[in-house]
Amino acid sequence: MSAEGFADYIEAAFGRIEPYAAGRPLPAGSKTAGEGARLSANENPLGAGAAALAALAAQKEPLRYPDTTAAKLRQAISEHAGVALANIVCGNGSNELIMLAARLALQPGRKAIFSEHAFVLYRRATLACRAEPVQVAAQNFEHDLQALADAAAAPEAGVVFIANPNNPTGSWHEADALRNFIRQVPARVLIVLDEAYQEYTGEEPGLTPAWALEFDNLMITRTFSKIHGLAGLRVGYAIACEQICRIIDLIRQPFAINAPAQAAAAAALSDHEHVAVSQQNNRAGLVQLAAGLANLGYPTMNSQANFIPFAADDADATFRLLAQGGVMVRQIGEYQLPGWLRVSVGTAEQNELFLSLLPPRKP
Repeated sequence: MSAEGFADYIEAAFGRIEPYAAGRPLPAGSKTAGEGARLSANENPLGAGAAALAALAAQKEPLRYPDTTAAKLRQAISEHAGVALANIVCGNGSNELIMLAARLALQPGRKAIFSEHAFVLYRRATLACRAEPVQVAAQNFEHDLQALADAAAAPEAGVVFIANPNNPTGSWHEADALRNFIRQVPARVLIVLDEAYQEYTGEEPGLTPAWALEFDNLMITRTFSKIHGLAGLRVGYAIACEQICRIIDLIRQPFAINAPAQAAAAAALSDHEHVAVSQQNNRAGLVQLAAGLANLGYPTMNSQANFIPFAADDADATFRLLAQGGVMVRQIGEYQLPGWLRVSVGTAEQNELFLSLLPPRKP
């Protein structure tokens, strides 16, 4: 500890961590404040499905301590993903599991590898462990898988984070390319495959979980916050080898997922109709937004998630203009994307409202 005192010590140790910039609410002076289109948080605009809502309503004792093992939820995940209960651990959103993964693999002197334009939590989780973040340059707003694998070969590397699809660019790598990347990463380095948006790709839910049984340095994280519409309940899960799941279970806080959240999440996995309707709404919305933005002259990125990044001449002014019209989008300058904004897919009506507020971009 430094001679200056404990406050100075923690400032030196953790002062590089920046606060998470959550999506802002609609300003009070906007036309539709309180009911406008919040297209900034990548939530499902259709909300939660009927099965999840019914499970919430059926909770008889929601204020008692929940099952700390989340047994019923893990059983539902086991059937969904095709892996054993011992290969599943649940958390307070997938964010908690990403933070715990960093605790497993990092300490001072170790490095975390991730791509330029990657989810900001990877850097925060690394710095919270007093380890060193290493950002690898992207290629055309996509992960450079070979460069990431090369960086992960460094002797100080402890973990490599990779989101597929990536937030906020929406880029996605097909299974063969991703599997080849995993093979190249040294077995001593933990790979965290963040699949928060997996359901939007149309990929089979059990494809990558099977890899976690083959590679004991692979940890896959998923969430109920996106397509399942349960962001406010904070539920996520990880699939990994038994040893990783057992140790994470030891170091996580007990009772991390409340009882109503466990019940709703388990029910959501069986609500195939809601997932299918949400996927269809997203596919149509991506087409609607991409076409509308192109017609207005705004460059976009090709997204496989439930959002589209678009470039504006003045991102701050465009953000304010949309907010005053009742539409919130996400500013993404913190992702080394100055001049870009990210709009979540909404309903057809919300998408149209967003497009109607945008002026044609200057040629």
